[in-house]
Amino acid sequence: MVVVKLYGGLGNQMFQYAMGKAVAEARKCELYYEGEYFRNSEKFGSSWTYQLDLLKTNIKEWKPSYLNLFNLFARALNKFNINLPGFYFEKNHTYRPEIHSTSAQFFFGYFQSELNFNKIRPILLQEFESRTKASEQNQVLIQKMQSCEAVALHVRRGDYLTQASTQVHGTCNLDYYRKCIAHISQKVSNPVFFIFSDDQAWTKENLKIDFECHFIDHNKGEQSYWDMLLMKNCKHNITANSSFSWWGAWLNTNPNKIVMAPAKWYNDTSINTENLHPKDWIKVQ
Repeated sequence: MVVVKLYGGLGNQMFQYAMGKAVAEARKCELYYEGEYFRNSEKFGSSWTYQLDLLKTNIKEWKPSYLNLFNLFARALNKFNINLPGFYFEKNHTYRPEIHSTSAQFFFGYFQSELNFNKIRPILLQEFESRTKASEQNQVLIQKMQSCEAVALHVRRGDYLTQASTQVHGTCNLDYYRKCIAHISQKVSNPVFFIFSDDQAWTKENLKIDFECHFIDHNKGEQSYWDMLLMKNCKHNITANSSFSWWGAWLNTNPNKIVMAPAKWYNDTSINTENLHPKDWIKVQ
């Protein structure tokens, strides 16, 4: 049995699932998740919900009778940096190769590196598909994306504009997007840009693109995950410093894709991002 504790939005949940899936596949055992973060969202000051069931994932909830005591015990181990057999705590977002050989059953962390799960990429490409059929509007967009030099461009603002989030994340500035657009326009003939954002009013006012553009704003609420699935159908990707568009780019199967991503992923420079970007992505300063 492998149990991974889930935190955050869909992108983060996918990282945690992918790591756990890789470990479970290697051991040929069942994968479970612990979902305290979602059941007690007010306690953790979060509005995120469990979203992996939107995709074709294969995972069950681990919810033993002693779960509350278990979580108290696990938090104490992490707080006091106690290494105990059976528990694996990621430290400072750092990828450690021993994750592939540990005998731990319980995993805690964000695991934001493809090095944690690259060996099972074919499985993840199958499982990170929607359980439901694309809407007619999304089907039309996918056909359009597959018939042109489609470039997915993601601008994340929304929750990143809060004071607490700014201290950790921050947003990508206009200079970053100008550099990416200029590079793509030099490398790709007749690019067509598909703009994804939680603040389309800002993108329409500030992004100046001299090519065909489509602003995607119809996937709302629980259906917003479809934006990620649309991103992966584009030929190329310009990501924000967001796990959401990271996955949109990673799931893109175009062998000639150009992926551009911000070199500075966090404002908090103490967070280790050494292995966050796949080697073939272009990191933009």
